[in-house]
Amino acid sequence: MKTIVLIISLLWWSNWITQAQCDKTLVQKASEQMGKEGVLVRNFKVKLKEGDKRNPSPSSRFSVLMQKDISYRFCIVGATENAESAVLQLYDRSNLLGSTYDFDKTYNAGNFSYQCPRTGDYQVIVTMRNGKAGCAAGIMSMVVDSAFLSSHNQTEEEKDDEEDNILYLGIKNQLEVLTDSLGEGKFDLTIDNGVITYKRGYYYADIDNGNAATITVKRIGNDGKVLEELVREYKVVPLPAPKVRLGKNKSDFINSFELTSISRLEVSPAVYRIVQFYISYSQDPFSGFRSNDEYLTYDQCNFLQNLGSHNRFYIHDIQVEKPDGTVVTIGTMEYFVR
Repeated sequence: MKTIVLIISLLWWSNWITQAQCDKTLVQKASEQMGKEGVLVRNFKVKLKEGDKRNPSPSSRFSVLMQKDISYRFCIVGATENAESAVLQLYDRSNLLGSTYDFDKTYNAGNFSYQCPRTGDYQVIVTMRNGKAGCAAGIMSMVVDSAFLSSHNQTEEEKDDEEDNILYLGIKNQLEVLTDSLGEGKFDLTIDNGVITYKRGYYYADIDNGNAATITVKRIGNDGKVLEELVREYKVVPLPAPKVRLGKNKSDFINSFELTSISRLEVSPAVYRIVQFYISYSQDPFSGFRSNDEYLTYDQCNFLQNLGSHNRFYIHDIQVEKPDGTVVTIGTMEYFVR
């Protein structure tokens, strides 16, 4: 079975492209546990190595923003070939708030719900029982009235799909290679349109020209034999200008309830990175509340939560870093609360 996984992370964000059991079907299975009243907030895809003496229980950690008085549901599904159950736990600093696995009763529920008492950052930690290796997908969803589902925009997976099969001209497209198979072997990457280089654990594809490129990934054993092979075709396009939006909202109008679930500005393509933006009632330069990255600050979240219907607000002085390190300023965005 071809189990090589080629990930196009494109400098800052990881757009997962997977094969075999450790793939997007895990996200779909985890999403089925949300229920009809659940709205997807984000997912947590992990692939963990087996523990050793130095790190007996490997884990993946994620920071999540949660809003006061909102109920959240957390679910997790592990690959069928995992030797042990995947466990998702929610923490407020060192305080355990919820777990998909009850260690006292040795019972694996696979999900739990939690009503947030305060707006702020929390931590999601995903591990495998007994420090075993494996992959899993977790889901964080917001429990809301089903009538709100019709206004829910594009999921993270749908957004990822837009760039899964794209390489850009004029930049170093960062690649990462994983395999579902444990053991020996090294990777060999070739491309039919450009050059692939390796630096500090990542491969980079520089595209020469044209409209397409094919990348071949081989896992070579110590005896020189090819253990696994994957061939993937990509569309090659010029790098477009950055586009920014508030969360996944696609229009200038926004439902007041949606403002409680938004945690960051979205920028596409994913090779760009937001380094600053302001939110305020006016378009005055550098007015209101400032964030130094793509995530909304505590003050910005409070500002949005306190907005009533028929109010206008502005996101301005948005600075975006390009792949070459230069920074550009994006025009002001105006929103009207319905």
